[in-house]
Parts: sequence; structure tokens; C-alpha cells
Amino acid sequence: TGRFAWSWEVRPTSSNVLLVDDYPGNLDVPFYHVAMDSIYGPGAWSLYDMTDGLPDQMWVLLETFRQFDAVFWYTGTTTSANLAEAAIYLHEYLEVPTENDPDAGRLLLISKGLIGSTASLPPTFVQQTLGVERTPSQPSFFIPSDKICLGAPLGRLPTLHFNHSYSASVGMTPRVTEGTEAIYQMEYYMFWSSARRPPYEPIVGVRRPHSDTGEDARAVTVTLQYEAVNFSDGLASVRGMLENELGVVLP
Repeated sequence: TGRFAWSWEVRPTSSNVLLVDDYPGNLDVPFYHVAMDSIYGPGAWSLYDMTDGLPDQMWVLLETFRQFDAVFWYTGTTTSANLAEAAIYLHEYLEVPTENDPDAGRLLLISKGLIGSTASLPPTFVQQTLGVERTPSQPSFFIPSDKICLGAPLGRLPTLHFNHSYSASVGMTPRVTEGTEAIYQMEYYMFWSSARRPPYEPIVGVRRPHSDTGEDARAVTVTLQYEAVNFSDGLASVRGMLENELGVVLP
């Protein structure tokens, strides 16, 4: 019989937030990577690049998450198989304290393909961990470049302006039973058909639990494409969600 030996490379953390790049190609880099450079300094932050997929042993992924105060995971416009497979471990990271981390973790998830006809995430993760209904309040829609996204309640988070007409999103319904609260809502959405019916203002950002509890959010979920958001707006938004909603201490 043969004997195999492996060596482990354990890299030190560079920041208290782990960026998970789950976006194919490089269209995302000018926003997400540059935003982290702006927060922590060029290259002075930790990155998990999903180009090669998930680790063979998923406990490695969970233990990686546990090295950070928060995980900032973003995907492309379609459902992520990586996110679907990692969902149970993200739930454990967020909900199960450990001896070394009695407060467990935090998640900022930006994923346009989170819910809808192509979604494949576990129902319990979507409904209980993220706190949203699996059925969109508004299916995938394009955002005209002259429309804006407002913090809800108004002024809590920065208003978002869009640079590109290809930006799209999906409307979410917060689950009241999970104490989920809307934090971003579109100013106005024009249905691209003759039938113009409500809702005209889809919710595109939520946090759980509700801020009325006095607790920091465990999970913040957004269905916008931040690569199409004005950079200064997007950076202020990311900082606001990490610091003010999730309670992460940033430089």
C-alpha cells in the first residue's frame, strides 16, 4: 500500500473581515477588491478566492471562517453552487458559539441570485439564517440608471446611485417570524410591461435580527450588483453595513 503525506500552509489573517470572491471573471475586482483596499490598505486584507472551488474537507472552510469577525461573501448574478454547498457551514459559523468565540460570527452576503426560479440554496438557510422568503416579492428586474436605492429607514445607510443600465436585482420579503428588517429599498421600479402593478418599491437589502432588539445583525443580505453602483456610494454602504449593522470594528 502507498502512503501519502501532505503539508499544510497556515496563513495568518490580514484583516478581521474575510472577503470571499465567488464571482467568475474580473468584473467584480474594481469594486470589491478596491473597496477592501480602501478600508484596510492595499493588499492588507484576507481573501478566499473561489476560483478553484471549495476545500476537499469542509471543516477547513468552517475553521477558516472562525478566524474572522465577519465573512463578506459576494457572488455573480446567478446562483452559486459554492454558496449552496457551504450554507450549512455558514449557518454554524453564524449561530453556534465556540469556546474561543462565544459571540459566533457575522455575514455580509451580496448575491443577486439568492432567491428565485434558479436558486438552489437550502430553504432553512434562506428562511432562517438569512430571514427572507424563498419566493421573490419581485422577480429579477433591471434597474434604470436614473433610479436610486434608498436606505430604509431613510438616511440610515447611504443612497446608492447606479453607473450602468445593466444592473439588476431581485425583490425580497423579510420574514417577520425571524425578526428580519428591511435596510435597502428601491426608490421606484418601472415594470417593463403594460401591467404596472404594485409593489413598485422592492426591498433589496435586509438584516437579521431587527435593530429594535438592540443587537448587532447576525446576517445582512443584499441582492444588488455593487459592481454597477457608484464607487463612493458603494464603499460607504459596505462600511455602513459592516460597522453599523453587523458591529464590525473597521480601521
